[in-house]
Amino acid sequence: MLQQPIYNPNVLGVELADDKFEKFDWLRLPYNSNALPILEKFSDKLEWEWALLCNNVNAVGLIEKNLDKLNIDCWIRLCMNLNAVDLIEKKLDKLNSDCWDNLCWNVNAVGLMKRNMDKVIWYSTCGNVNADAIELIEKNLDKLDIDCWIRLCMNLNAVDLIEKNLDKLDINCWVELCSNINATHIIEKNLDKIYLPHCWVRLCMNLNAVDLIEKNLEKVDEYKCWIKLCINRNAIGLIEKNLDKLDSDCWYRLCNNVNAVGLIEKNLDKINSDCWNMLSMNYNAVGLMEQNVDKVNWFIACDNENPNVIGLIEKNLDKLDFECCGRLCANPNAIGLIEKNLDKVIWPYLSTNPNAVDILRNNMDKVHLNGLSRNPNIMQVLGALDYDAMKQKNSAFAEEIVGSVFNPVRLMKICDEYGVEFSDLVENVY
Repeated sequence: MLQQPIYNPNVLGVELADDKFEKFDWLRLPYNSNALPILEKFSDKLEWEWALLCNNVNAVGLIEKNLDKLNIDCWIRLCMNLNAVDLIEKKLDKLNSDCWDNLCWNVNAVGLMKRNMDKVIWYSTCGNVNADAIELIEKNLDKLDIDCWIRLCMNLNAVDLIEKNLDKLDINCWVELCSNINATHIIEKNLDKIYLPHCWVRLCMNLNAVDLIEKNLEKVDEYKCWIKLCINRNAIGLIEKNLDKLDSDCWYRLCNNVNAVGLIEKNLDKINSDCWNMLSMNYNAVGLMEQNVDKVNWFIACDNENPNVIGLIEKNLDKLDFECCGRLCANPNAIGLIEKNLDKVIWPYLSTNPNAVDILRNNMDKVHLNGLSRNPNIMQVLGALDYDAMKQKNSAFAEEIVGSVFNPVRLMKICDEYGVEFSDLVENVY
């Protein structure tokens, strides 16, 4: 298999000195899955940071070389790490009940759980979405208490199992089941179980329950139901038929709904300044913002993920203050605009931007290692590609390709298909 790029932990060819250690953000860097060369460089300086590092899916190799640095908090976190199961299985003596609690959530740990059935925490297992975990639960239903069933009702992949065991559910289970997007068919067949108002509040947030709600509108008259419906991106048609049910809080929530922009545009008289704050973040509201420039919250708009918002911002640069510029510098879609306005760059924010690699490499004296700590492309900024290491790591892959391409059976098929003599083909290839 072709390997990922390998970078040297150098700052444009200059080795990272020990005095750089304090300049990184050590609350962020251990979580950065692409910062492994830096983490390896400073591994001897890490103390409490090992606990954070145990969450990093790419750091398992480094952790395995430093097992003596791990305390119980580290092992608890490591048990949630999708790539750490093989390591954990070698060190089961390090695990306590809290570790097993986390491990039973881990979708890659089901095999390990099956080999250690006496350690399984069934409540946590009921939250595991791995199909093998659901199968394991089904074979051990006698181990489940009511809290397990409540947790299982939240599990998107456990619906078939739940449907076979409806007699195990209490009202709290039904409340949780109302939030499960895969369980609406069960709800519809058991409306007599949905008698608490809170059930309908949960259903109003369920993307797949809108048709069911529309058939039972008399159940959703509670204030909170309409607020939750306004968040539901599939409920716009239903909302449009019931605008009289909406108050100012509903309109505020609706302004953050990506599918509600057309409805909002027809009801601008309901939109106050707080609503415009939400609209300024709404991915689909850029056109509406362009028609109401005086209402836009520019600080929030600079965070909008829609690439089209950058054109609007570029036409209104005079509206941006220092805080806006900081937000804009962190926006991955704003690189073209930033390149035209380098004098306005807030470098700590730009250092976090994954698309700013070229700008940062050309301005290394301005890069902030603190901000760069959370940048997924940190090594593209700080390092150079290690071609020798990549060549060595890919050698097995290269041999596999050569073996496949020049397999005599394959070459004979080519000769037969194109009427070429084998000796001629071999002579031309070699």
